[in-house]
Amino acid sequence: MRKILIYMAVMNMAVFAAVPTFAAGMTVEQAYKLQKHQQTTFDKSVSTLSEEDAKYLDHLFFVTDMAFRERMTMLAYFRAHKADKYIEKYNEQISALLGSFDMIKAPNKTLALVEDEVKNAIKEQRAFFYEWHATRDVKYYNALSKNPGANQRVQSAHRKLINAYGLLKKQYPREVAHNQQAFYDHLCALDFI
Repeated sequence: MRKILIYMAVMNMAVFAAVPTFAAGMTVEQAYKLQKHQQTTFDKSVSTLSEEDAKYLDHLFFVTDMAFRERMTMLAYFRAHKADKYIEKYNEQISALLGSFDMIKAPNKTLALVEDEVKNAIKEQRAFFYEWHATRDVKYYNALSKNPGANQRVQSAHRKLINAYGLLKKQYPREVAHNQQAFYDHLCALDFI
């Protein structure tokens, strides 16, 4: 567990240190405000879940929040037509976040399914950014800027995040209301749609 906490602290510092001046200092809280989305943080101290499940979800939601922050940073670069300045750093950060699941295993089959859905949704979002970056058609580029939700990869990621949320609700129907809301807010914020 100590290795995980150290890794998470290092990851957190590395992600914030990696943001260039253009979007420097964007915090998770600022990303939520920028998207105008409610932020309810999973609170393992009030959870009715097993300690192992609560610790795992704490990590999962750390990853979703950091991936959300990276997405909002990347969107800012795209909308300013400066994606070249951040796309590789975005990819590095997302790879590190996805790799963090190697350090903490899902304690049950349902959480393993949730993890798969979340990881695959993040991978699809990354593929979307690479598709957007590769386009040389100004009209298509601008269309994606105005409505990324119209993209098939974004729609597929959306369905995966909805499925992950449904799995959590079904697995933990008696979890405290605050954390039930956190399930929704963490996954909904990560979603483009």
